[in-house]
Amino acid sequence: MNLSVIIIEYFDLNLAVQNSKIIRELLTKDDEIILSSNSVYSKEFTNRNINNFEYFDSVIFNSKNGGFAYAINSAIDKSSNEILIILNSDAKPVVLDKKRIIRVFKDRHVGIIGPKIKDQNNEIQNSRRKFFSLKSVLSRLINPVDSHEYINSSEFYEVDWVIGCCMILRKNSLTHFDERYFLYVEDMDICRKFTENGYKVYADNNIEFEYKGDRKSRQSFFSVYKFIHLKSLMKYFFKWNFNFFN
Repeated sequence: MNLSVIIIEYFDLNLAVQNSKIIRELLTKDDEIILSSNSVYSKEFTNRNINNFEYFDSVIFNSKNGGFAYAINSAIDKSSNEILIILNSDAKPVVLDKKRIIRVFKDRHVGIIGPKIKDQNNEIQNSRRKFFSLKSVLSRLINPVDSHEYINSSEFYEVDWVIGCCMILRKNSLTHFDERYFLYVEDMDICRKFTENGYKVYADNNIEFEYKGDRKSRQSFFSVYKFIHLKSLMKYFFKWNFNFFN
């Protein structure tokens, strides 16, 4: 088994390049790093920066900003390895143990794992979560405190879903993300799809990334990001025929 690392970039090319260098030093020659950019840069810009892409095996400049899932899928179609690591451009590896990842995925029931994620102040982020209901969404709107939904001292444990800024997936027929989500919820959706098809999602504290996260959908109740987030949640609820009040 080998790894395909997919970095999703949106007007953050310098950071994507910096993190690709760090990741390259942690991987073997059989692994690959793919950049998928939704920035729709000019041809002049990409030509001027071509020498910055030395650590990438493939660079995809998408013709439109089709959303996060769209960028992931364009890179998945180019990937050649059995395990996918999906990263935001500002997700930096702290502990990335390939042998550990391969050992975990040798269990055929493992579909997705979520690393431990800390911010720049070394605070553990709420990156492992329980599936949302309308009740839980309303609760978060009223009280947007980012409390941890899983309090678990184990190194490796089962969860409902993990956030998409940094997730590791088994590549198979289920792996493509639903592009009807432009932004947000595509990560919860892919975890739901895997669990509905007999796979399990795990948190793994033996793998660690640093990720700041801007949480734009929480900055203002009337922000465009809040609207996009709520729109994606409604798509999710109707797709999975949820009892809204579970």
